[in-house]
Amino acid sequence: MSFALKLKELRENKGLSQRELALILNIGVSTVGMWESTKQMPPAARLIQLADYFGVTVDSLLGRENNLLTYNNHEITDKQTVDFMKLYKVMSEIQKAQVFGYVVALLESAGVNVKAVLGY
Repeated sequence: MSFALKLKELRENKGLSQRELALILNIGVSTVGMWESTKQMPPAARLIQLADYFGVTVDSLLGRENNLLTYNNHEITDKQTVDFMKLYKVMSEIQKAQVFGYVVALLESAGVNVKAVLGY
């Protein structure tokens, strides 16, 4: 997927208009439009800002996803885990909190010491 399409997808998944994203980034609406229409690429500093905002890597923004995630320098290659993380990345903060709460409750009901697993 191209940068332009990826940016548009991420923006729309967050429910943002081009104008709203421009306000968040403190840039002109036309700049977001040019990025999404492939007329212009953002500078490296903006790519980093966009990746941080959307919770993705710069590689992912540039269409270089290889379906691997890393956690503490360990590659995660299990397809279900990778797919779950992709879905998690596009959730709103409220959705993430709801999913996290559900997972904690599910594991605790199965007798898992969630605090120990998380290192608390």
